[in-house]
Amino acid sequence: MLYKPDGAAGTGQARVERAARAAPSHRAMLERRRGNQLLTAWKAARADLAFPSLAALQETADPELFRHSMLLRVGARGALTIERFGPPMPATPASNGSASLPVVTPLVVTWVLSVGSSALRRRAPVTESDDVKIGARMLRYRCAVVPVSSDGAEVDALVGVLGYRWS
Repeated sequence: MLYKPDGAAGTGQARVERAARAAPSHRAMLERRRGNQLLTAWKAARADLAFPSLAALQETADPELFRHSMLLRVGARGALTIERFGPPMPATPASNGSASLPVVTPLVVTWVLSVGSSALRRRAPVTESDDVKIGARMLRYRCAVVPVSSDGAEVDALVGVLGYRWS
């Protein structure tokens, strides 16, 4: 952005300020890769069924992927319950002493459940990302959710991966 101080017309002074842009980090690539790995494993495990089983998905997917996974069970009338929530804490703590702040807040849990509801309603994989303000910093979340079935026809659970990083 170009700024001209008062009296700059006579002296020809001007200064340029640029907004700093962060370069893409390897964490963002890993988050996208986990979502893509989950979708690839889901397609491979599905074979000719409408939905793969959880066991087939676990066989097909990388074990490291399931360390970051969550399991949402489908209850009566489509109610979702988070049965397992597996993502670890971010590798790099936030600066300015806010590392003790929780990264999985009720707002994030509600957002994950809404992504799961979207996947359940569509009966297809869903990937979303969002920024959440925690303390003085922003945390970027990326979530991928796929439907699974015990009989191959009716969705009875959802498997997802949740990645987050400070932005």
